[in-house]
Amino acid sequence: MTSRRALEERLGETSPWPDPGIFSDQQRETLTAVALRLLPETAGLPRPDLAKAFEFRISSPQGKGWRYATLPPDIDAQRGLLDLIESESAAAYARPFRALSGAEQDDMLRHLQGGATDALVDTARSFEDMLAALAECLATDPTVLVAIGYVGFADRPGWARIGLNQRDHREIAARSWTTDG
Repeated sequence: MTSRRALEERLGETSPWPDPGIFSDQQRETLTAVALRLLPETAGLPRPDLAKAFEFRISSPQGKGWRYATLPPDIDAQRGLLDLIESESAAAYARPFRALSGAEQDDMLRHLQGGATDALVDTARSFEDMLAALAECLATDPTVLVAIGYVGFADRPGWARIGLNQRDHREIAARSWTTDG
């Protein structure tokens, strides 16, 4: 499958990520609210479903290839962090995280980002992993790439000066190969 075809198929789908079902509905709602605080919507840019992309990403068997020794596997660490966000929110504000004001959500996230909790979850590192993965999910979404004008290798010097099916002056001309003994 060509990259172009894969991207076109992905762009045509309502949700390019299958639902791995590793988060509960509440965890997914919490993750959606967290993603909106960490990576606010930007005018003119499409907003992919970061919660679903994140869930799919951490459920992938390929993973990052490493993890902090203090953290359990990604899925367990992120479930624990999402549950902790909700329990801390309930303890501090008597409301779910998604129902907090923006300032309250920011305070809660700063608290957890600093590792300021006595829970069994390594919040600072789990939070760092979550932020990095959410940012990667946003930055690699094809609709976002198109919106910001990123076209892959076509943005290299020289490529913008040629048209479709034309060769750059540095490319070797097409040859016809024969096997005439």
